[in-house]
Amino acid sequence: VIALCILYEEARFEEQQRTKSSIIERLIHQQNVASIEASLKFLPFKFSPPYTVATIQITPCSTRSTDIDYYEQIVQLSRLFEQWSSRTIITAIGEELVLVTSHDDPSITHFKDVCQKIVTVFAERQQLMYNIGISTHFTHFTQFEQAFKEAHIAQNFENNEAITHYKELGILGDFVTNMSVEQIHQLSEKMLRGLYDYTNPRIHELL
Repeated sequence: VIALCILYEEARFEEQQRTKSSIIERLIHQQNVASIEASLKFLPFKFSPPYTVATIQITPCSTRSTDIDYYEQIVQLSRLFEQWSSRTIITAIGEELVLVTSHDDPSITHFKDVCQKIVTVFAERQQLMYNIGISTHFTHFTQFEQAFKEAHIAQNFENNEAITHYKELGILGDFVTNMSVEQIHQLSEKMLRGLYDYTNPRIHELL
């Protein structure tokens, strides 16, 4: 009987995870919003606005660490989100994790606390480094693309912080959002001029 209960729980978890992954993947590929909203009823918790998107990049703390098992990361994080009462769906896209969270209030204070626990407890225990970027909150899935972009900008912002919220970047975040990587490099070269030439050993000394 116990074995059957365990098998049932595993099957239930896998089915729920397929639903969560499907919702995020369809949001990323900008599929029919109405069909995505219809899928929310299959989630084990109420999933309503405001929402945020978070992206997580994971790297080993040392070169001796083993390869990252992203499915295992999803399994463990999903259980932690449930334990910490965070209404979060999660999936792996390539070599990063993508999270969409439903919040009780726009301040998303609870989710920030959850992310801090992930970084200081969960990740360190596994000898992994988590780099988390969090978008501003949004109220409709048609705004997902912008929020996804914000999460990536926050995650890739080089400030030596494990967790970066897009709104903390202020006007700089809005500035970068509307530019391509090539445009950012071109503007940097124009503004910094000779300082942008990293091949010059004298510039390396100055920096």
